[in-house]
Amino acid sequence: MPALSDISEEDSHSSDVDLPEQDLWFDTGNVALMAEGTSFRVHMDVLSRLSEPWLQTFVPKNLTRGSSKLRIIQGCPVYYVPDSAYDMSIFLHAIYDGRRYLRDRAPEIDFSELSALMRLGHKYQLEDIVADAAGYLEDYFTPNFKTWLQRRSGPHKEKLHISDSDDA
Repeated sequence: MPALSDISEEDSHSSDVDLPEQDLWFDTGNVALMAEGTSFRVHMDVLSRLSEPWLQTFVPKNLTRGSSKLRIIQGCPVYYVPDSAYDMSIFLHAIYDGRRYLRDRAPEIDFSELSALMRLGHKYQLEDIVADAAGYLEDYFTPNFKTWLQRRSGPHKEKLHISDSDDA
C-alpha cells in the first residue's frame, strides 16, 4: 500500500504558527505531525505499528534529513497532515489512551468526536478505533424499535450530543 499522498514534508500554506498540543507533545516523541498550525510530537514506531499508511509514510527514504524541504522541530521531522487539529487531537488521544478514551467520556460524548474517530480511523486504517466508535453509535441508535422507544425518554436520551456545528 502506498504512503498517504496527502501527508507531506512541506506545507503548501505554511505559517510560522506552531502551537504544540500539550497532552500530545511527548518528550520521547520522534516525529511531529502538524495539523492547522498545531503540532503533535508523537512516536513514529507507535503509529507505524498500528497503521500501514503511517508505516509507508515513515519509510527511510521519506526521512532524509538532508532534504531542504524537511522541516525539523526539536530534532523531529515534521509531517503536515490535511486533517483538522481537532480531529487529529481526538484521534491521537484514542491511540495513546486506548479503549478507555471512549469509556472515560461515557455516558456522554459529542458526535463530533465519534465522527473524527470514524473519519481518521478509516483514513489511517485503524479498524479498532472505527469499531469502537461505530459500536457507540450502534448502541445509541439501536436497530430494535422497542428499545429505541424506551431509551427515547430515559437517561440514554442524553448519551450523544449533536450540536449545530457538527458537519459530519
